[in-house]
Amino acid sequence: MNLEEFRSYAKISNVIPVSRRLLADGETPLGVYRKLAKNAANTFLLESAEHGGAWSRYSFIGVRSEATLSEKDGKAYWQGTAPAGAPTGIDPLEALRLSAAHLKSPTIAGLPPLTGGLVGFMGYDVVRRLEKLPSLSKKDLPLPELSFMLTSDLAVLDHSDGTITLIANAINWDGSDDRIDEAFYSCNERLDRMQEDLAAPLDGEIAQIDSHASPTFDANMSADEFKSKIAIAKEEILAGEAFQIVLSQRFSMPCSADGIDVYRMLRLNNPSPYMYLFRFNEGITIVGSSPEALVKVNQREVMIHPIAGTRKRSSSPEEDHRLGEELLA
Repeated sequence: MNLEEFRSYAKISNVIPVSRRLLADGETPLGVYRKLAKNAANTFLLESAEHGGAWSRYSFIGVRSEATLSEKDGKAYWQGTAPAGAPTGIDPLEALRLSAAHLKSPTIAGLPPLTGGLVGFMGYDVVRRLEKLPSLSKKDLPLPELSFMLTSDLAVLDHSDGTITLIANAINWDGSDDRIDEAFYSCNERLDRMQEDLAAPLDGEIAQIDSHASPTFDANMSADEFKSKIAIAKEEILAGEAFQIVLSQRFSMPCSADGIDVYRMLRLNNPSPYMYLFRFNEGITIVGSSPEALVKVNQREVMIHPIAGTRKRSSSPEEDHRLGEELLA
């Protein structure tokens, strides 16, 4: 993108991705995360592995976020540099909706499907803002209901051709038309720094594994209590009170490992189509993996993947297809 193109995009958008594509067939997603994001707060790593261990096309590395939208005491607030006009102090879901609508980015041919924007999580309790449900559980974890980073810089590995796309977003923070050229040059300077960091060697870092460790877990209920809840759930389903009940149990333990090492072991032992590492402020790190997406929106088309009803994965795509047809029958 040249300066003239940037100026034209600035007339209709307040978030403009400036990109640079490089050959990076020797890089790994975790290596790029360590080089560029440096395990800092407000960064992320999104990966995907298909059934059988083959990596999907893209891996996304969030390098820098200058602002986060988080819930606190039932309201949503911005931390860091929030865009002018971004909502604050209101219902978290409404703040998220208005913020997403406020941020306008152009569609530029050739760029990956994710070039920036709001990246984060919503907890299960957000459903109480959509449905009238009792609040029976005690909130005993210092976690927000939702938290989203406004990503300014990221890197996207394309495993299909061994390239990496570095992206620096020009975000119009103050809502004015001033300093457009300055924003363009700032993006290119950030791209230069990312390219330099990418070319630098990684510091030697080998995670120590204690093969004799036998950690103990604390559960929020006993095994008998959990079995009793299962029996009650089955009775309520048979009585017609619900068609599906997802019971959960929390296990916790003290952990001296860094979040990135926990993620490394998770991706090694359970490679999945949706794997994520989020590092937020206040020392909060979230890692996880999921076999499927719940909902996906692309070009105003919504795709829903109902979780109810599953079949065990097989050893062949043909058998997977047959089992999938059974679910649709």
